[in-house]
Amino acid sequence: MDKPLFFDSRVRVTVELATLDGVSYPIRAISSLAVREVPNPNGWVLALIKVVGWSGLALGALGLLGAATSASGRDGGAEFFAFLFAVSGGLRIWAGSGAKAVKVYALAIGSAGGERQALVAKDVSWVTQVRMAIEEAMRYARHKEG
Repeated sequence: MDKPLFFDSRVRVTVELATLDGVSYPIRAISSLAVREVPNPNGWVLALIKVVGWSGLALGALGLLGAATSASGRDGGAEFFAFLFAVSGGLRIWAGSGAKAVKVYALAIGSAGGERQALVAKDVSWVTQVRMAIEEAMRYARHKEG
């Protein structure tokens, strides 16, 4: 068995084989490697927070406007709930604007069959370390052939 050039819970790289998230790639079949930023699959959550926030703000503002123009003698309960809608909407907009979507990075492996995302993670330095280990294995394989 080859000594691993890189090993952790998700990755094992030897001079013969790279196993990433349980999928094995023969080192000699790899023609290219690239680390790329990819869309975060959870980015829609921030958009949803903003939509809910704007909706709450609009409903609250309409409720406050309606309560202010109404001449009926209510006890103020409607105004209170309209105010809560407006405040909660504003807070959601603020939270959605202030929060940044976490960047996600992928290691793309090219071979004769095309290119695929072999590994996806939030830590670009870790993905880069994996790429460097595979590149080292590729250099070793070329040196061994020549």
